[in-house]
Amino acid sequence: MFVEALEGSLILYLDFENEQILKAHSHRFETFFRTVVERGLAFMQRRLIDSLTLTVEERHEQFTEKYPEFLQRISKFPVCLALRDHNLIIKKRTLIKPP
Repeated sequence: MFVEALEGSLILYLDFENEQILKAHSHRFETFFRTVVERGLAFMQRRLIDSLTLTVEERHEQFTEKYPEFLQRISKFPVCLALRDHNLIIKKRTLIKPP
């Protein structure tokens, strides 16, 4: 597993065997893990649909509206890379400056 963080982070890892033990021990853990997987799948599907139907500018605008506080804490350059906004990086060099 590979994790890249833009800020200081605490990563917790739970292997499959211990996950199964937790699920067997408590129904709440079963519900929690199912909900996490369902939300993750819905997020990935929305991201795929957006990447196929929205322009780069529309995706960037959507992101800045949804996460304004996040953009205050980090450079815009990694955000554009995450959004696959290579064209936006080139077009708006005055707005987006690499670190």
